[in-house]
This record gives sequence, structure tokens and C-alpha cells, in this order.
Amino acid sequence: MEFSYTPWWLGRSDAVIVSLDGHDVEDIISYTIRTQNTFWELELLEYIGMIGPRGGIYIDVGGNIGNHAVFFGLFCADHVVTIEPHPTLLPILQANVEQNGLAERTTIVPVGIDEQPGTGVLTRTRSEHNIGASQIVPSRSHSARAEGLSVPLRTLDEVIDELRPVLPQLPTTFLKIDVEGMELSVLRGATALLRHDHPQILVELITAAAHAEASALLSDFGYLETASLGDPPSYYFIDPRHHRLRPNQWHGGRDYYAHQVHLAAIDLKTVTPPDAVLIVADADELTWADSLGARTRLPFTEDGNTFAGHPADDQHALAELSKLRARGAAYFVIAWPTFWYLDVYQTFADRLSREHRCVLDNTRLVVFQL
Repeated sequence: MEFSYTPWWLGRSDAVIVSLDGHDVEDIISYTIRTQNTFWELELLEYIGMIGPRGGIYIDVGGNIGNHAVFFGLFCADHVVTIEPHPTLLPILQANVEQNGLAERTTIVPVGIDEQPGTGVLTRTRSEHNIGASQIVPSRSHSARAEGLSVPLRTLDEVIDELRPVLPQLPTTFLKIDVEGMELSVLRGATALLRHDHPQILVELITAAAHAEASALLSDFGYLETASLGDPPSYYFIDPRHHRLRPNQWHGGRDYYAHQVHLAAIDLKTVTPPDAVLIVADADELTWADSLGARTRLPFTEDGNTFAGHPADDQHALAELSKLRARGAAYFVIAWPTFWYLDVYQTFADRLSREHRCVLDNTRLVVFQL
């Protein structure tokens, strides 16, 4: 899958062609990349790119297909260490690194990370269409299941110590951890890294208990939490004795959606007249307020000018489009939360592209002039 991405937060206007292949077409990460034409978890990545460290070594624990590692390698880091134990994902990760020209600046480590070395068992008890939800159960745990895939476990301190002779002589500036419930074990096995390198940290912590325990552990090393992003939440930690975050350039402060709506409104003002009537498919997730000026916004689907849910099928979508055109709608706008419409309602999407001119197509919006 190829898409173009413009790192606006670097002050650049040139688009970079990115190539990312997934595990399979139904996997949630692959599906999102394909239907939204951008990186998985873009809001987290842009936040890191905008306020986080520039250069140095980034460590990506839980590499999956390489989505984060490729973003870090293209836009943030001098070198990336990405750690992924799943044997199915490793060749995909390797291919994605290579096809984006990052092989010489990326080190792939095929192990699981724990608080002590040993052996673990990969299990997958949920999320049928998300291979990244596979969990490692350490062999010391009574719940380890013999029928799972066996993987070696190392501590992060051990891995980095062994790699140092072959890594660039650069500081470790950033640590991302997303390992389906083993985040605390990763941190407990990374005390030397925390003490000596002081990387900025983004860690997914699903439960309130895990968040409290990780915050307490990191506070012992001088870290403070500065942001919570995404769902499930990931938390950003810095050591203020060593780190100074760059100013937040998002319109709306920490709010990713507010910034994206701000940019989308600018897009719409560029391609539609001030008094236009717009059909906006956004699943009622975006708060436009008065950002569109005098333009009229009709939800899709609608009942009494309020969102009435997703179309039941292609025929429902086409009928709704005809109804709203009769009310004067001149543009059909698909916002990023509903980019999947173009994949699921294929007859509807084909009719749109065949009969109406596409006047905008970017990572936020697809707009057709009716």
C-alpha cells in the first residue's frame, strides 16, 4: 500500500511517498492504512514528531508491521531499534523497513521484552482482526499455554547493551512501548536505560491500575506525565531535568481532533464557495461549530438535520444522497472517521467517482462536487 504524507509539523510542504504492507487486508492496522491513506495512529505519531526529540536513537518496543518504525525513521530519528517477537510479523516488518529505504538506519530485534530473560508463549485470545493484539505470557506464569508460539524473552537493558557496539554513537532519545499488557515488565527491565539515557517515553497503559503503577515507577527516575492520547490511552512522559518539549502547534492544544477539524475547515473553505450547502459524512464525530462560516452542513445520513446513523447499504446511501441534493446540497464531503465508506459502500463510491468531480483528496477529506 502506497500513500503520500506531508510532515507539516516540520514546516515542510513536500509530500513523501510511504509504502506499508500489512498482515492481511482485514487486519485493523492494514485496513486503516488502506482506507485512510495514512499511518496507523497518526495522531500519536504527529504528536511525537511535533513535540518530541529530533534525532538520536528511537526504540520501538512492539514493532508490529513497522508502521511506527517507518514514521520514526523517515521523520524523527537518526536510527531506530524496533523490537517484535511475532514470527508472522517479522518478515513484513523487514520488508516495510527496506522498501522505505531505511534498512541501514533500522535495527530489528526478534525477541519479546520482559523484566527478566526467559521464554514466553504468544497467545491470541481476542481481536480476531488485530494480530497486534497477540499477548506474550512469560513461561514463569501459571497461565502460559503450551499450544502457543514460543518466543525468547530478554530485558530491554540486555538488548541495548548487546547492540551498543554496532549502533551509532548517539544518545537514546525516545522509547515507545505498546506490548498488550506487558508495558510494566518492559519498564522494570529498562532501569539502566532510564537512569543513564533519560529517553522521552510514550507508553500504552490500558488500565487505571497500570497507569498508576507506571507513573510511580517512572517518578522514581524523575519522570512526569505531560499528555494522554488515543484510545486505549498512551501516556507521554518526560524527565524535566533533561527535556524541553517544543511548542504544541496543534490548533486546539493537545486535542488532535480539534486540530484536524481546523485544517479540514480550511480545506473546505478553499474548495467550496462561502454559501455552499455541504453533505458531511463524519459519523457525527467532529465538532465543526462555526468553523465553516455561512456554509450549511447536512449530516449523512440525516433525520431532522441530525445524524441518523450509517447507511444500511449502497441503495440507502444513494437514496440519501438524492434526497439531500434535492435540498440544495452541492458538495459531498467524506471526513477521515468515515473514509471506510469508500471501501464498504463500493457501488455508492463508484457512482460518486464516476458521476461527480473530486475536488479534494487528502488525509482529512475527500470532497466531490455534485
